[in-house]
Amino acid sequence: MLYNKKEDLANHDFFSKIPQTNMIALLNFVHEKTGFLDGFTHIKPHYAKAKHDNQLIIAVNIANGTHQGTYKFASNSNLDYQAMLNVERNFIRLETLKLANDLLSNHISKLPIFSEWNLQPNVHHGAVDGQKFQTRIETLQSRNCAKYFPLKKGIVAYSLLSNFIPLSTETVSPNLHESYFLFDIIKNLTADVPLDFVSGDSHAINPVNFFLMRYLPVQFAPHLVHINSKIKNLYAFAHQNTFRNLLLKPHHQVNTECILNEENNIQWMVASLLQGDVAQNIMVRKLSSLASQHKTCIAMSEYNRVFESIYTLNYIDNPELRQYVRGSLNRIEAYHQMRRAIAFANGGEFRGNSENELAIWNESARLLANAFIYYNACLLNALFKKYQRIGDEKILAMLKRISPIAWAHINFLGQFEFFVDGPNIDAIIEKITF
Repeated sequence: MLYNKKEDLANHDFFSKIPQTNMIALLNFVHEKTGFLDGFTHIKPHYAKAKHDNQLIIAVNIANGTHQGTYKFASNSNLDYQAMLNVERNFIRLETLKLANDLLSNHISKLPIFSEWNLQPNVHHGAVDGQKFQTRIETLQSRNCAKYFPLKKGIVAYSLLSNFIPLSTETVSPNLHESYFLFDIIKNLTADVPLDFVSGDSHAINPVNFFLMRYLPVQFAPHLVHINSKIKNLYAFAHQNTFRNLLLKPHHQVNTECILNEENNIQWMVASLLQGDVAQNIMVRKLSSLASQHKTCIAMSEYNRVFESIYTLNYIDNPELRQYVRGSLNRIEAYHQMRRAIAFANGGEFRGNSENELAIWNESARLLANAFIYYNACLLNALFKKYQRIGDEKILAMLKRISPIAWAHINFLGQFEFFVDGPNIDAIIEKITF
């Protein structure tokens, strides 16, 4: 089976036929359909002086999502900077942004065309991956990275996608392995969007993730590279000599005694993770770093090899699984293209002063992406229902293959109006007072 190319999943030719719209009009349309701006509540629910102004909330989210900031955005628009700053301080928080994003994600998943995007019938495949962004202002979270930031510093936007919908995103340091945050981002998912499988590249694999993901209602299905080396790391409970007649044979035996001796400690660690007594990424990071030293970590790593070997054999034997995994990863790569285009207004750089501000800007960008995807999904859904009534199977099959991740028909930079009257000097003078 042939895999889809990455460029096929972003800016489909279909959207070149759609008239261009600006972001403000698009976000107003999306709010009329979903009411997502209602998720932005005042930080003081009682005796709040600032009013809930949808236009200012939209403006602040565009300013932060495009990495411009409220000051730069206000100077390029007809909005007052102080008014935008008051709205940002009172309404824009991580809690309200995540609630608004969840409202959008839930509405997209309720559209009839959503089920047509499944890579596998009645199964929802998701994917996780990180995207690097340079930061203009140094923070504790921004770090140097030899591969991406050799001279400057940056962060990673770690995102979870399902059926083209960005369900969650976190900002992490580029010097931390992305696999440390896999358990965390899935367990803390708040959107009511189904997720059955989650895939990732090699950065999603560590010595404990196959084992820990067994405790979540999502199956871990990463993309495996260098299959020949993976085959040499297969484990079995019996001695490897008992598998001499097999084409694919394990080369190692699982140390069951080590696992059973540390059973109680393993259960305590898993219970702590599931209850959220500690930050999941911190514990997974420590487990991964101590996997070759601490007895409990060695036992968990040994147990992890069992599930990793089972998945490796399934991955080799099932070509459809490989296609689903690659397809889900192509989708998140297409989302990264959209996310990069949204940030291009400020050269793609983050300009936040703190970790919290960087996280807010990242969530605002996800909010814009969710709104764009919802708008595109509404267009595709309306056409899908139209041709369902007509019964044109050829066009229906084409519509199912069109990705809602597109932005070529959305104007990010505003509009220049021609054929309008010039400034009236007399009217301007009358408004000036000293």
